[in-house]
Amino acid sequence: MDDKEQRLLDFLLADFNATKSEIARRSNLQKAVTASMLAFYAWLFERSLGNGLELSLVVLVWIVSFLGYTFYIRESAEIKRLGWTIKEKIGKPTGVILGRSTEEVIPSEAHATEPSEVSWRQMVSVVLKVFIFLVAPLYLTGTYLCKAYGT
Repeated sequence: MDDKEQRLLDFLLADFNATKSEIARRSNLQKAVTASMLAFYAWLFERSLGNGLELSLVVLVWIVSFLGYTFYIRESAEIKRLGWTIKEKIGKPTGVILGRSTEEVIPSEAHATEPSEVSWRQMVSVVLKVFIFLVAPLYLTGTYLCKAYGT
């Protein structure tokens, strides 16, 4: 390996580390959104016990839920893009220089998880998102409508 290839490998390694760090940061932002939504619902529950559920709170729930979901999905798309960048723009050139396949050079991005784990994780993720961003606002809306207009 000549000096030029070594410098390119050093650059690709630095880019890999920066991109993985950005993936971790965005993943932590998603966790923060989830925790913030749960904290918001806890605050709302405590407030509604004392004052009852008001229309303004129901509207606020939908606004917060929409904004939280939008942010969560945006970060998810960016994490996927960064993973693709690692595999295609860092892994492939590195594999060519080292004479290895992308899967050998960057196994964490080429095969992030076992296929059975992917379906399980995806199912849990979808259920969690549906409950936090849809079921909770629907439940609060239904509760408000039942109390306001009777059942």
